[in-house]
Amino acid sequence: MLEIKQAVEIKLNSILPVIETSYENSPFVPKTGTPYQEVTFLPAYNDNAFIDNSGYLSYGLVQILLKYPTGSGSNAILSRVKLYLDNFKSGTILTKDGIETNIQGTPTVKNLGVVGDRICYAISINYKAHIEN
Repeated sequence: MLEIKQAVEIKLNSILPVIETSYENSPFVPKTGTPYQEVTFLPAYNDNAFIDNSGYLSYGLVQILLKYPTGSGSNAILSRVKLYLDNFKSGTILTKDGIETNIQGTPTVKNLGVVGDRICYAISINYKAHIEN
């Protein structure tokens, strides 16, 4: 599972312009007036029904919560959303330490509205990876 997380993080950090990121269980203090993203890995289930004893399929999703300052419209956050849709297209394969993580379907996008001083959009990216024993 670590390889999946690392492969996604490498891809996220390659998207320009880079924005600040809050990762799970890591200290982070947002800067006033500066956009940032929260990244959460949500493993869903493992399946070995069609795999021999050499491994299993791992399914889950990565959720990116974009948080942009309010008061300047939605163009900046929607431009960032498009970057994720372009970089995590269905069929994209991310590889780390021999583990291939397949992006399953087009990411979903939800406008969560304004929370505090931020407009928030959630992007959910489904994945599948074959983990070998």
